[in-house]
Amino acid sequence: MNLQSFNRFHNEVFNLPRDSFSNFDIIKVKSLGEYLYSVKSSFPIEGLSLSEIYVELHFFLQNNTIENPNADFEALFDFELTEINDIKGNYRDNQGRKFRHWMELASLLELLSNTEFGNNRSRRVLSSFTEEIFLIPNSILKTFLRDKILSINTLNSSGLSNLNSFELYRNLNFRPAMAILKYLYILNRPCTRFELSIFFGRPDYSLNSEDEIIENAISIGRDFPSNRENQIELFFERMGWKDEQGNYYKYSASQQPYFKFNAFFILMDAVGLIDYNVNDSLVSLTEFSSSLFSSETLPETVELESLLNEVEQLDINDDIASKVTKNRAELIAELLEADQDFLNEANKKASAKSGTVQISSQSERLRRDELIREISKQKALYVCQGCNQETFIDKNGNNFVESHHIIEYNTKEEGPDILQNLLVLCPNCHSRIHFARIDIVEQFYSRLRETNAITLDQFKEIHTKLNMLKTKHIEILLKKSIISEEESTELLELIAE
Repeated sequence: MNLQSFNRFHNEVFNLPRDSFSNFDIIKVKSLGEYLYSVKSSFPIEGLSLSEIYVELHFFLQNNTIENPNADFEALFDFELTEINDIKGNYRDNQGRKFRHWMELASLLELLSNTEFGNNRSRRVLSSFTEEIFLIPNSILKTFLRDKILSINTLNSSGLSNLNSFELYRNLNFRPAMAILKYLYILNRPCTRFELSIFFGRPDYSLNSEDEIIENAISIGRDFPSNRENQIELFFERMGWKDEQGNYYKYSASQQPYFKFNAFFILMDAVGLIDYNVNDSLVSLTEFSSSLFSSETLPETVELESLLNEVEQLDINDDIASKVTKNRAELIAELLEADQDFLNEANKKASAKSGTVQISSQSERLRRDELIREISKQKALYVCQGCNQETFIDKNGNNFVESHHIIEYNTKEEGPDILQNLLVLCPNCHSRIHFARIDIVEQFYSRLRETNAITLDQFKEIHTKLNMLKTKHIEILLKKSIISEEESTELLELIAE
């Protein structure tokens, strides 16, 4: 029975792709994302099989290249072949196994998603992350991969769902990378790959949550010696993994949990989440990883802010920054619920950037805060505050709405780029404000006041919370008939105090 328990336990370890990680560097992921995104138009809604993806890439690469080509990947194709059957034959007979290793990496990093979650034979589609990897410059690739690795979760990871052991973890809300970092931080010591693999490469699915898994691991790991062999002996004794003569069972080739789970350590090390010392095989936190847990702010908030800050500092267009924020709408919603300070801190940071100029190679413009725009839409439940009507479902699965600055965010009105100055509108209502006759716009604002979509209190908060309300703003609000004469006087007295 103990031998069965020993074998079952190690069969349940995440058996991650290995061949694709030889000589791994993060540019390999950039190349893979560029290859896949270059054939995006070939992906139907129902997706493509792996062999079909191979064929599409074959035809693309016969006459095209990408910005970051990878010689090992392109060696998988025989570009002398021109017939589909011959190309599929090459995939089937020669290169299919190696190509599938590359696609396993793509699935693990969610460049590819399964159309049937949990079915490793499922057809594949491109994810929003593939587009991000294609669009971003190499200078922030590491940051994006770090963010992705931290978010890999058994609930929705296509890469983990393709593993044979996945059914055990299907309903478990568990992030291996985040769990590893929390364990390292709490124990405050370097750890072996063995202990990290038995706790987080094979999470205890009898427990109900990530926190419980970490707490259980800590209760055991606190008593672990520092040496891997001594850890193995102690853990095997605890599990009863020994024969009738009292000899501990031995690992067969490739059965070690740290061998199966090693790809995760390679990835985490490559993006600066851990330091892996090959001389003593110990894993420790990096300075960045420690910073995730060194304040009262949730680590997810720290990571999101770090990512968005890097995007904002780059000479890239608004469209990329907007995509990055929208693609993380679910995380933002979770943080709004879980972190009481998230909204206020996001608004404060938006206020600090408000009115600053971003100079790019193409233009000079006021810096916009994409996070506060997304928060405004979520607070309004993606419903137009003007007409309360639905529009259409966007690519992220939400009703399409736009954010409008009540006091215009430009050099003329100098409105603040903060939550209290934002309205959420459908395209029709948004256009009404900008292009309708003055009397129609005034009627529209009157209705917004009646429904409390706009309130006097929000303008007061611009001053009391952020000290950003100016006399000029009050005059603009009065001129637009958004506030009355009495309210104007009240606001003027408020900022004069």
